[in-house]
Amino acid sequence: MYYTLQYCTVQSSVDGTRTVRSGATLIGNPLLVLASQNTSRRIMAGVLKKTTGLVGLAVSQNPHERLRILYSKILASLQTIPKDAAYRTYTEQLINDRFDLVKSEPDIEKLERKINCGQIEEVIVQAENELSLSRKMVEWKPWEPLIEEPPTNQWKWPI
Repeated sequence: MYYTLQYCTVQSSVDGTRTVRSGATLIGNPLLVLASQNTSRRIMAGVLKKTTGLVGLAVSQNPHERLRILYSKILASLQTIPKDAAYRTYTEQLINDRFDLVKSEPDIEKLERKINCGQIEEVIVQAENELSLSRKMVEWKPWEPLIEEPPTNQWKWPI
């Protein structure tokens, strides 16, 4: 769920009252996002996302920065894999394409549509999983030849 919001300052006091200043135009109630905080917070023009609608998946506060860090780590991890390994080739291509989108598209909704893999929080989870897998692939070394030949009928079905 998204809320449109113009430039404003939201100030929470100790007694729980909230004040919106600077002529804010609000659609919906984005103050619910700040319900547990007793601080002043400056919100710039843009869109606030209240929830992902997915159990256990919180809204990311800074998805661009998180994805930049994850994609950089994945690319660094892939550098230790041989260049001709299929995993490195295809993963590098995918990560570079997504990394370019993250760098060039500041609008989160447009970025989600361009990546086309769910909400940005889901893309972050996918990147975290890919980083974990890339590190395991370095450990497993699936590009190396088998230690011994497989049994003759291992890849035939039915026998």
